[in-house]
Amino acid sequence: MKKLTTAFLMMNPTGTACGSVGNNALSNGEVIDFINKFFGGEIFVNDNWDEKVKGYNDIYGICEINAKIHRHISKKDRLELYEDSNLRDTIEEYEEDFETLSKDDLVGFVFQYLVSEIGDGSARYEDGCLDDNGMIYFEVE
Repeated sequence: MKKLTTAFLMMNPTGTACGSVGNNALSNGEVIDFINKFFGGEIFVNDNWDEKVKGYNDIYGICEINAKIHRHISKKDRLELYEDSNLRDTIEEYEEDFETLSKDDLVGFVFQYLVSEIGDGSARYEDGCLDDNGMIYFEVE
């Protein structure tokens, strides 16, 4: 796996291999803010992250994403996020109850929402996807 910092993501349009064609989902401002705030400013991606998406010379296609949670979403953050009905609906589509999600799962589902819905890319989180090293996993589908 390779580490990508938010400084890199801001300077290099970086998208996910799936999602809208030519997406810059990981370089989206809201996604970068989230990575800075909750993942310590860095994510880890598949080894072939630097392969350009066919036909787009400046777009990177990420196939899987891992990140270490450095900070959990506070109660205040949770209340603000709950007001976003699109986020709430998206989480409930996965048959998860927004109000009872664990701290780790809430971080995972919010990041999924930002990358997929706001950034037009793809990141799929399944609850409980935290490994022994505290890394959270997202599949790009």
